[in-house]
Amino acid sequence: ATWAATAGAAGAREAASGAPAAAQTSRVFHSYGTAPLSPEEWKTLDVWAAAGAPEAASRAPAAPAVAAQVADWERFLNGTSPKERLTARYLYEHWFLAHLYFADHPRGPFFRVLRSRSAPGMPIDEIATRRPYDSPGGARFWYRLEPIEGLRVHKTHIVYRLDPGRMTRLRALFLESDWSPDALPDYDVEGSANPFVAFAEIPARSRYQFLLDDARYFVMTFIRGPVCRGQTAVDVIEDHFYVMFLDPDADIAIRDPDFLPATRDLLTLPAAQEGKVVPSGLWLAFNHRQRRYLEQRVEAYERLDPARRGLSLDAIWDGDGDNPNALLTVFRNFDNAMVRFGFVGERPETAWVIDYPIFERIYYDLVAGFDVFGNVRHQLSTRLYMDHLRMQSETLFLAFLPPERREPIRASWYRGATDERSYKVDRIRSGEFDTQIVYQRDDVVAELLDKVAERTPVVAAGGVPATSHAALRRLDGVRGPWVARLPELSLLHVRPRAGAGIGVLYTLVHHRAHTNVASLFDEASRLEPEKDTVTVAPGAIGSYPNFLFEVDADGVEAFVETLLAVRDPESLRVFVDRFGVRRTSPRFWPAFDALHDHIEATRPTTGGILDLNRYENL
Repeated sequence: ATWAATAGAAGAREAASGAPAAAQTSRVFHSYGTAPLSPEEWKTLDVWAAAGAPEAASRAPAAPAVAAQVADWERFLNGTSPKERLTARYLYEHWFLAHLYFADHPRGPFFRVLRSRSAPGMPIDEIATRRPYDSPGGARFWYRLEPIEGLRVHKTHIVYRLDPGRMTRLRALFLESDWSPDALPDYDVEGSANPFVAFAEIPARSRYQFLLDDARYFVMTFIRGPVCRGQTAVDVIEDHFYVMFLDPDADIAIRDPDFLPATRDLLTLPAAQEGKVVPSGLWLAFNHRQRRYLEQRVEAYERLDPARRGLSLDAIWDGDGDNPNALLTVFRNFDNAMVRFGFVGERPETAWVIDYPIFERIYYDLVAGFDVFGNVRHQLSTRLYMDHLRMQSETLFLAFLPPERREPIRASWYRGATDERSYKVDRIRSGEFDTQIVYQRDDVVAELLDKVAERTPVVAAGGVPATSHAALRRLDGVRGPWVARLPELSLLHVRPRAGAGIGVLYTLVHHRAHTNVASLFDEASRLEPEKDTVTVAPGAIGSYPNFLFEVDADGVEAFVETLLAVRDPESLRVFVDRFGVRRTSPRFWPAFDALHDHIEATRPTTGGILDLNRYENL
C-alpha cells in the first residue's frame, strides 16, 4: 500500500511538473532500509499506480484435464453414505490448510478444499468459519476445490499431492476397511474439538496410517501454519532434532481397540474451552488429565507386555522400506521452523518418537484447533499444551534406551527445569519397561539413531544429496567463535561459471544451544552460545532468510577459510564485505531475483517467494 501511495503521488507530480516520476521517487525507497529500485522498476510501479493499482488478471479456466480431476475429487469428497461423509469430514479437517495439486501438473494450478453452499458445477459460495470443525450451518453443503490465485508465498505454500494412487489409497484406508458409523457426529465444540470423539467410528489404524503416509506435510502444518508466528511459539521446540514414529503394530492405540474409547476424555484439547478458562486453571486441569492418561497408557502396555521386555527396534516405523516420511529432521530458530526428509546434519541433542495419540493431538492443538482470532488465553493454552506433547514424544524416544540411562539423559535436556510440574508429570513410570535393543557403546542416543539409519538407509537419507562441496562439510556440526556471529538462517548461492546453468544453493542453519526449552519467555537467559553449531543443508530452507552470501564455484574453499577465521566484529565485517549481500548493496535485488529464479527452476512445486522482512544488514 505504501508503494502504491508513493508511486501514485509521484505520478501526480509528474503530470503537474513534467519531471520523470522515477527521478522523484527512487530516493523514497531508501526508507525501507534496502537498496533502491532502478528507474525502470520505479516506472513500472508508477504506471501501475497511475492506472489505479489494478489487480492481476484472474487465472484462465483450468485445462480440461485438470477440470476433470477436480470433478473426480469433488465427487469422491461428496459421497452420500454415512461412511463417505465421515471420511470426507476427516480429510477436510486435515487438508484445509493444504495447497493441493495434481501429480501430472507439478507447477500448478494449486487448489484449497473448502465447504460451499453450492454444489459442484456451480460457482463456489464458501462457508467461512474460524476453524475447520466449526458448524457449517443447518443447510446442506458440499466440499469444493477452489483455485488459489496470486503469487505463492513460501510460508503458506504447504503442498499436498493428489493423483489416482492417492484416491485408491484413501479408499483402501477408509472406505474399504471394516467399519460402519452408527451416526454422524454433530459440530458441538466439546466433541468436534476432540478428534478421538468426533472420529471414534473410523478405525484408529486407518487414521494413523493416513497421517504416516504424508507425515512431513502434517509436521509442516505444525511449524509453517498460522500458529507458528514469533519466538514464543517456536521456542517450544529445540533448534534441531530428529523425528520418528511408532510403528502401528507397536502402538497401544492401534493394537487395543478399547484404549482410545477409555481414554478419549483425558485427551481433550485446549480449543474445546474456546479461551474461556484462565490458563493457570486450565494448566492444572490438563496436568491432572495427562497424569491419568499416562498412567492408563502404562497399564495398557503392561497388559500386552507383562514381562516388561519393552520396545524393539522394529517398533520404530521404517516407512515400509521406502517412504521418506518415516524419518524427519526439524530445524527452528527465532524466525523460522522447517522440516526435511531424513536425518539431516550432525546428531542433535534430542529426538522424538511420535505415536498416534500424540500425532493427532499435535495437529488438533496447533492446526485444526488453533483460532487465529482467539484471545490470549486460547493462544497461551495452546502453547502450554504443546509442552506436554513435546515431552511425551521425547519420553517415547527414551523408552528405546536402557532404563538406567533414561532419566539422566532426560534431565540433561531440562537443566534448570527439572523441578517444574509438567516435567514431573511426563516422567511417570518411564523406567519400568526394559528395552529389547542391545547396546554396545556408551553414547546410547547416538547408537540408537545410527541403528535406525542403518536399518533404512534410503529413508534416513531422505533422497536429498549430501553437500557436494567437501569444503562446506567442514562447517557441519563444528563449534567455534564464528558460529555465534552468523545469522540464524543464511543462504549461500554458489554461482555457476559463465553459461553453466543456475549454480547451487545451500542453507547455513545456525542452531542455538539451550539449557532447556521448558519456559515461555526469556529464551536469551537459557542460551549457551559456546555450544552453538551450524548445519549446511542443500537447497533453500526456511521462509525468512536472515542473510545471503554469494560465491563463485571456485571460491568455496576461500569462503570456508574466511568464515572459520571470524573471531570478532572486524573479521566478520571483512568476511561480509567479501561474500555477503547486505540489504543496502546494489546487488540486493538482482541477487534475490537470481535466488528466486533458482528456486523456481529447482523446486517448481514447493518453492515460493521468501519473506525478506527479517533480513539483517551485517
